[in-house]
Amino acid sequence: MSFSQRLAVLVSGKKIADGKPEDVVRDPEVVRAYLASSISIENVHAAYGAVRVIEDVSIKVNAGETVTLLGTNGNGKSTLMKCVMASCTRPPAASS
Repeated sequence: MSFSQRLAVLVSGKKIADGKPEDVVRDPEVVRAYLASSISIENVHAAYGAVRVIEDVSIKVNAGETVTLLGTNGNGKSTLMKCVMASCTRPPAASS
């Protein structure tokens, strides 16, 4: 299954690659910018006021992997990416 016929990659607002996904993911500048390290988050929770948008999400993306996050509007994709970029904090654990 293919999700895209073309892939453009930006770093700090500058396009560093554009082309077929299978070519772009091998571009040395793309590898250096995005694919050289792994990312892992565990048990992420996020809310906007009383509305919980992410509950107990864990994800690991290994070095060299390209992952697509799918979901309809309002299902937490952007919020999850903000959490990955350390913009969210975990709520305090409930006291017993």
